[in-house]
Amino acid sequence: LWISNDTSLGKQSFFNCTLPSFGPMCQYSFAFYQSDYSSLNEMIYNFYLNNKYEPITLTCYTHLQCNRGPAPSCLDWSEICDGKVDCLNGGHDEEHCWQLEINDCAENEYRCINGQYIPDEFFRDNPVAFDCLDGADEARKLDDKREKCFLSEPTFMCEDVTCMFNTQFYVSPLTSSCMK
Repeated sequence: LWISNDTSLGKQSFFNCTLPSFGPMCQYSFAFYQSDYSSLNEMIYNFYLNNKYEPITLTCYTHLQCNRGPAPSCLDWSEICDGKVDCLNGGHDEEHCWQLEINDCAENEYRCINGQYIPDEFFRDNPVAFDCLDGADEARKLDDKREKCFLSEPTFMCEDVTCMFNTQFYVSPLTSSCMK
């Protein structure tokens, strides 16, 4: 038996919260708690299952003058150099994309299908958390996570992820959002 005089853990408190309380010190609770939920994750999942998620604000890429049509249509950053013309005023979103192709990755980087680079240590490090926006860095089927985002609640898992689109002549690993 190893005995230590280290008392630092003796001064820390651990809070074992019971629903509806949660947080590092059980300081949060829900105003409208239903006891048939067994976890915070289940509560959030069921909320979005029963309440359709419709984003009311858009994130627009403002560094490129792009006519997308009538407001509130705007260009998302992931629609630039995605192989699909989105700007009605001359296809500015697809200009100069060749410059992305000439970049070489460093020895300690992995190149994603879309040309993005990530550090080697992020390659295949977590099958449920993509580091490449196109999901190319993880071994599992790429569409698994994306299909979940089509039907699921908005989560960090679904943000900053690009989806595939197919046309008769072109297959791209990029579109602006998986949410439908």
